Parts: sequence; structure tokens; C-alpha cells
Amino acid sequence: MDNKKKRIFIAVILVISAFAVFPMTASAATEAEIEQAISDGLVWLVAQQNLNPGDPNYGSWNAYYSELETGTGLALYKLQERAYELGYDSPFDPDYEYHQNVMDGLNWTFAHLTVVDISPQDHTTGATGTVDDPDTNGNGVGVCARHGTNRETYSIGILLAAISASGTPNRVVNVPGSPVDGWTYGQVAQDIVDWLAFGQVESPVPNIVWEGGWDYRAVDNGTGVGTYHGDQSNSGYATIGLGEAENFGCTIPDWVKTELDVYIDHLQDDVDGDTNDGGSWYSYPGDPIGVNIYKTGTLIFEMAFVGDAPSTQRVTNATDYLVRHWNDASGANAPPGWNGTPAQYHTMYTTMKGLEYMGIDTFDGIDWFEDFSDVIVAQQDKIAGPTYGSWQTSSGRGEPVIITEWALLTLEKAAPPPPPPAPAPAPVPAMTPIGLIALVGLLSVIAMMSIKTRKKKG
Repeated sequence: MDNKKKRIFIAVILVISAFAVFPMTASAATEAEIEQAISDGLVWLVAQQNLNPGDPNYGSWNAYYSELETGTGLALYKLQERAYELGYDSPFDPDYEYHQNVMDGLNWTFAHLTVVDISPQDHTTGATGTVDDPDTNGNGVGVCARHGTNRETYSIGILLAAISASGTPNRVVNVPGSPVDGWTYGQVAQDIVDWLAFGQVESPVPNIVWEGGWDYRAVDNGTGVGTYHGDQSNSGYATIGLGEAENFGCTIPDWVKTELDVYIDHLQDDVDGDTNDGGSWYSYPGDPIGVNIYKTGTLIFEMAFVGDAPSTQRVTNATDYLVRHWNDASGANAPPGWNGTPAQYHTMYTTMKGLEYMGIDTFDGIDWFEDFSDVIVAQQDKIAGPTYGSWQTSSGRGEPVIITEWALLTLEKAAPPPPPPAPAPAPVPAMTPIGLIALVGLLSVIAMMSIKTRKKKG
């Protein structure tokens, strides 16, 4: 072999070796592949709905450990978003293949709500400095789910998002025996909003109550607070419900956002040069659960809900945190990233909804949806059998139903549309030539009168 051939041979070996050491990454998921993943995932998810005649939970989905409200709410959220994406007038259109699944799920939901009394909340030592009434419609009640349990808040937050995602505020509940039978969907949603306003944590008492977030159950003037005194799990699902409800036409009391704004600042790690800068803690700075992308995605959603823009400094601080940890490994809470084998699907969902609601498509050159969709499509179960189309495992948390729901909602970019920007100040009308002449004339008259007055006084 001559020297030239030897050099070519060695070069080929080096190239092959390089690919052996650095395996090629999977190609980006195409639109067709994403669509197929959604379609296959929905077939599996719908098959998990309880359609056993005579079962009191007919129409529900079990997310995990009998978390029916969570499983049903997220499934409905997805199925209804899908109907609108496909161009149907509503999820109840008889031509929509999943319309009956939606109706059965919503009927189960309405049958499992509770109407409770609500009362004003004392924020005189808090951000608003006033006593605030959560009862926007004056009927004295709110609506919740799993009343009296430590699943009140995030269960009803998810169900509020599901009811709002129907897009039909004037549709009437027809579930005999339900406490909201005969109400419109909009009326039900508004009273859920009122309950969430009632249950928001108040009074910034250090180490006891963290103002502005939500706990596992309603906190009534400081009563009922749990171990973590409000956290990003409950607050995240409360605000996704409130965000969807606002888009649904519900009234959100201004003071709810004022109180939440304080909570956001409280939870965001100060920018002081450490690895947590700009990220979100779980309940309070320094808590044992720590800072990660999952909670920071929720924080960005909350920022959008209270009116922050992508250019707001604390939003930039949060996305800077995402940049620094984007390629970190993932776990239940730590490591703080999102990717892995399997990936952390809850983290992808919360981050998607935060960035989508904030209107951020890319940050620092990162196309977050492309990264997420590539991994989600690649990790979908494609083996023929009972799990085909699902996502069975997640890094750190979740069972197949809720993991599949998180995956599908992320692929759908299911989040409220970004809030409209604050209206710009009304422009000052331009002065026309005639108007300018009239103004000069008026000023001249005023000046002449002023001179005459001074002369008289002299």
C-alpha cells in the first residue's frame, strides 16, 4: 500500500472511530412523527378510561393511586385541546371521534364537585393591605373537589383547566344529583375561581405562612396551612387552572395576582453568583427539596399570569437558570434537569406551559419544543401490545396514565394563549395647522390680558 492510500485508510479509520465514540443523535422529530405520536398516544389514553357500566367512577381516568380528579382532568384537557386543534367547533361535535369520552369525563367531574361557603380574607398585613372578598359573583359559595382532603387544591386546579378548555361557557351541566346540575360551565368555573381565591395563602408570617401561593387545601385566614405552607406543586396547578379560566371569560380578582406576585419574588432564587440564580425553590428559599427546572417552568407560568413579559428582568433570570441547567440529568427533584432515559415528563410539561404561556419560543438559541418533542417521540412505546402508544416511565415520578398525559399535553403545547400586553397610553392627538394657529391666538390673548392686569395693579 503506497503512502497516499495509507493516509486515506488512516483517515477513514479515524472518522469511523469518532462516530463510535460520539454516537449520532436521533434526527429531529418531524411534524408527521409528532402527529402520529399524538394520535397513537390518544388511542392508548382513551382505552384507559373507566367505561364499566354501573361503576360510580364511570367516565374517569385513574392517574395513579386512585387520583381520579388528576387523571380525568388532564385527559379532558388534552382531548378538548385536540378537538380545537383539529378544527372542530367544540369537543362535543358528534363528528369528533372522542366527543363521547369528553362528555363522560365531564359528567363524572361535575358529579364529584362540592359547593362550599367562602368568606373574605384578611390581607391587611399582606401585599394588598386590605380585607379582600373572593366572592366575585356574590353568591357566597365556591366550588372545589375532594373537599377536606389534602388534594383539594391541585385536584380542582386541574379540573378548572379541563372545564375551561371546553371553550363552551354557556353549555349547561346536565348531571342529575350533581350539586352544580343546571349551572352553566361558565358559572361552575367562576365559582371554582372564587374557591381558589378564597384558599390562597395569606399573611406573610415568617416560617409559618408564605403569602400568595397555594397549599394542599384551602387556607382560610391562616387556618389550614400544611407542612410546606404553600408550594410550587399546588400553586402550579392552581395557576394553570386560573390562567385557563381567565381565557374562558372568568373574573380573577386583582388581589389574587397582587398576592401571587409577592410569592413569585419570595420563591425565586436571588441572583448572587451561585448555580441556583433565577430558579424556583419549592416552598421557601433554602428548602430541602431545592431548585430545579420543573419548578422554574411553573414560576415562569406564574410570572406570565401576573403580567410579566419575556423582557421582564425576573423572567430573564429564570430563563438564564434554564440555560445553565438545560443539559443536566433529571430525577424526581434532583438532578435539576429534564432529559434522560427516561426523561422527566412532569418537568417537560411544566416548562412547556410556562414558556408557551409567556410566549417564549426560543431562549439563548435553545428551541425548547424541538428538544422536548425529539425526546418524547423517541421514547414513546412502539412495541406492539397493550402499552403501544403510551409512555410508561418517567425519571423520578409518575405512572403510565399521567406520564402519557404529560407527554401528550407537551406535544400539543397545551397552555392558555399568552396574556394580551397592557394597553399602550393613548397617543396625544397631533396638532393640525388650524389648531396650532388657534392655540397661538389663545396664548396671545392670555398674555395680553396678563399684561393689562399687571398695568392696572401698577
